[in-house]
Amino acid sequence: MAQQQNHTLHSIPSVQSQVLQHHSNQYHPGIQNQPGLQRNNTMRQQQYSPQQNFPGQNPKSNTYIPNQPPSQPFNNSYPHHPPQRPVVHPSQNPYKCTCADIMTKYVEEFQTTRGYEMPGECHAGYHAGMGDVVGLRWHLCHDRRVDGNYKFVDMSDKLVLIAARYCGRKYLNIMFQCLKEYGASFEVTTKKKGQTAFHLLFFNKVLSNKITYSDDKLNKYHKVYFHAIKFLKEVGCNINAKDEDGMTVLSYFLGEKFLHAQRTPIIQTLLDNGADPNMPVNIKDWGEFDAKTSLLQAVRNKWPTTVLELIVKHGVDVKAINNEGMNALAIATQHKDMTTMTWMLDNISIISDSDSIKIAKKFAGNFTTKESLLLSKKRNKVLPNDLSSFSSTSSSTSNVNGNTSKKK
Repeated sequence: MAQQQNHTLHSIPSVQSQVLQHHSNQYHPGIQNQPGLQRNNTMRQQQYSPQQNFPGQNPKSNTYIPNQPPSQPFNNSYPHHPPQRPVVHPSQNPYKCTCADIMTKYVEEFQTTRGYEMPGECHAGYHAGMGDVVGLRWHLCHDRRVDGNYKFVDMSDKLVLIAARYCGRKYLNIMFQCLKEYGASFEVTTKKKGQTAFHLLFFNKVLSNKITYSDDKLNKYHKVYFHAIKFLKEVGCNINAKDEDGMTVLSYFLGEKFLHAQRTPIIQTLLDNGADPNMPVNIKDWGEFDAKTSLLQAVRNKWPTTVLELIVKHGVDVKAINNEGMNALAIATQHKDMTTMTWMLDNISIISDSDSIKIAKKFAGNFTTKESLLLSKKRNKVLPNDLSSFSSTSSSTSNVNGNTSKKK
């Protein structure tokens, strides 16, 4: 029998044998007695079909049905075995996708990633990160640790955070919904940098690496972000939370210097769902920069005027000045961004006043430069499409004036 078992293990593909070899001391003894495996001459693995369905399982096809309640309470009893809490072994195949399959894929995909460690016993974290909802439900029905900490690559965190960081387009929002059904808290942060699920959406390379796809596929990825952002807001995740680097999810996206047009819908969705454009952050890439508002950061990274207009219309303080004495117009002037300068001067009257222009001229060079000539150009006091009324500066000024008039 030992010779037959060794012959079986040597016939397994390289990566899967690597996983199984790691567990051989733990799982090899008594493998013929494990539920889901039937012993015959070749020791071939047989699929195990449970007597009762777990929440969301289609009994005919073993596929996941979102939001499907259990047909009857789940118990841990197996055919011909006394009721007990079973241990999931890499060689078992409890449902459509086995733990061995998930762990093999995990090794193949992440073994060269920084922070990777050889996986131990299979757990819910592997299924959450790899997008296997069926396997996740199986584990949660058995150990019920939906808010436990699980190891996945360089993380040792909650399932919500692992899914937000690593789950792909097809299964991310289904995974979020599944975790909600099991009572997971979404107000959690990572151990290392105190990042929320919102932060980790930005760091999810499975999503962001696909952002250069064709328009049709790009729209699909936008929908994933839209649904995820809306869902996280509804379940109480703080969209304006700062991590240990002092960054919000909005500031991370605005920190991108390329593919602005492809990311514009995401910026709009964040703003529409409560991201505060007046949340100050300190940018530490390529030297420190005091981004007093999102507008200062967006101008610095040369986002298109469509994004600048979105930020202004969501109540940013247009006249905000950072610790270097620069307003948004001054930053555009320093970077010789004539398009942004012209747009501001033609559309925001409160930043084209004498005080704001005086600040900007300090960064325009001598009076013969294009930037200096543009700032010195005379303009109409009344702008046809003035956006000043959206600014929080304008609102606070009008409130002060209103209160003063009442006192008089």
